[in-house]
Amino acid sequence: MPNLSNYYTDMETRTVKKDWYPRGKYSYALIFAVLQSYEYVKRQIQYMNGFMHKYPEWEVIIIDDGSEPSIISQVDLSLAKFRLRVVQSFDTRNWSQPCARNLGAKLSGAGMLLFTDIDHAICEQAVIDTMLYKGHKLHYQRVRGVLLEDGNVERSPEILLEHHCPADRINQRDQHYNTFAVRHWIFDLMGGYDPRFCGAYGGDDTDFSNRYSYLCRTLKRVDTSDNSEAELIVYPDAKSDTQHLFHDIRHKIVAERRRVAEEKKKKNEKK
Repeated sequence: MPNLSNYYTDMETRTVKKDWYPRGKYSYALIFAVLQSYEYVKRQIQYMNGFMHKYPEWEVIIIDDGSEPSIISQVDLSLAKFRLRVVQSFDTRNWSQPCARNLGAKLSGAGMLLFTDIDHAICEQAVIDTMLYKGHKLHYQRVRGVLLEDGNVERSPEILLEHHCPADRINQRDQHYNTFAVRHWIFDLMGGYDPRFCGAYGGDDTDFSNRYSYLCRTLKRVDTSDNSEAELIVYPDAKSDTQHLFHDIRHKIVAERRRVAEEKKKKNEKK
């Protein structure tokens, strides 16, 4: 009986195909899609310098999703003590993160892809849990915290409140569809993220999760998602970005879109 652990069934052709990943030196990839967020990219590098160099099987890929100026021009990437690639997508749509994640997967030959957002800091335990994991899709826990300039993590209530963390979330522990690890061949089999979600904020992560659930029901050899107890540090208030650590330019874009929509609505009401 042949070992079928590295084979899967193509849903369209119903043929058995071999999982060719990993291809190349790296078995695991951490993928961020980033717009602006220069300061937090710097802090992420300082933070990951504390442990990622111990895991040469990993590479970190940052997709610069249309930043102006570019991340490469604003961040000293030579400070990274681990394998780091920053690639510009040149995508000018208002919300193109789904396609940016697809690009990150396309550029990586790793067998396991860990997707998250730049306001999430992956911990060393998550790295270890991912390497030990034998299933197909893994989720992680999240707790609120702030990466300081020196790369250390601060989780005191005083600092969290200063960064506008809602009081009921200071001790909250939860999960989110935007952060998970998945086998590369499964990501390819699903066609990655649906590019139709580009250009409009929201829904892309939920859609990917729903399609994965459908895949589990369709192919018996694909496992349902598992949960890691590793805690990722998520910034408490990246949307309003009062500390100007993230994509404040994007918020200007969203504000402009809302203004145009309101003007259009008023014109329609007058008619």
